[in-house]
Amino acid sequence: MKTTDVGYINKNNQKNLGYRGPSETHVSAKFYEMECLDCGHKYMANGCDVWLRKCPNCQDDSNAVKRKVEQEIIAALAHTKMGTVLSSTEIKQMVYDRFGRNKSSVIPSDYCYNRLNFGIDYHKNVHLFEFLENGKYTYLGIDFPYNGKLYHKTKGSEREDIVGEVVGGTAFFFDTHQSDVTNETQKEKVILGIHKTKREISVQLRYKVLKRDNFKCCACGASPAKDSSVELHIDHIIPWSKGGETVLENLQTLCSQCNIGKSDTE
Repeated sequence: MKTTDVGYINKNNQKNLGYRGPSETHVSAKFYEMECLDCGHKYMANGCDVWLRKCPNCQDDSNAVKRKVEQEIIAALAHTKMGTVLSSTEIKQMVYDRFGRNKSSVIPSDYCYNRLNFGIDYHKNVHLFEFLENGKYTYLGIDFPYNGKLYHKTKGSEREDIVGEVVGGTAFFFDTHQSDVTNETQKEKVILGIHKTKREISVQLRYKVLKRDNFKCCACGASPAKDSSVELHIDHIIPWSKGGETVLENLQTLCSQCNIGKSDTE
C-alpha cells in the first residue's frame, strides 16, 4: 500500500483518510487528511509527510507531562529546608522515591534561578534552585527574591557564559554572550522571553514566504519545480528562542538540507 492510499497507517499510528486538495505550503504537493488512531484527532498533512507524521494533538501532551514533572519536583522537595545543598542525583532520587518518576525526566538545571536553558521560557518556568558547581544545587524554593547573573553552558563546552541577569525580579538577556570575566556593563540588555508572536507559522504566512522567495531555497536556490526530491522549509532567520519574531521579515525559505546545515552551526 502506498503512503498516499486511503487507509494507509504509518509507524506512528496515523491513518490516511484521503486526498483533500492541493497543498498551500509545498509547491506541487497535495493535502491529505490524517487521523490519529490513539486520540482520534484529525488534521491535514502534505503527501510527502504522511509516512512520518505524528499527531500534533498528542505532541502537545508533552507540555502536560512537563507540568506534572514540575509539580512532582515541588512536592518531593516541599519539606526540604531552604538553603540545603543537593546533588542532581539526590534530587532525582527524591522524586523517584515519592512518585516513581523516571530519573531522566527530572532535569534540575531547568528549574534554576541563575541558569538559562535556550528553548525554555525563563519567565514562565518554575524556579527552585541556585546552581553551584559540579552538579550541586542550593534549594531556594518558589518565589525566592533572586538577583544576579544568568548563566548558560553550551552543549560540549567547558565554559559557563553569562547570558543575562535578574534585576528586581525581572530577567534580562544580553544580546551578546560573555565569559565570566567580561565586563557586562558595556552590553546592551533586552528583556528575555517576551514575544509578540507565536513560534508556530500559520499556513497563510508560510505561503507568503514561499511566494516571496519564488518557491526556492534562499541559500542554494534549490526548487521542487526542478527537482521533485527537494523539500522546502520555512525558517526563522533570527531563531525564535533567541528573540526572533514569527513575521514575514524574519522568515526565509530553505531546503531541508540547508536548514539542517544551519541548525548544526547554531
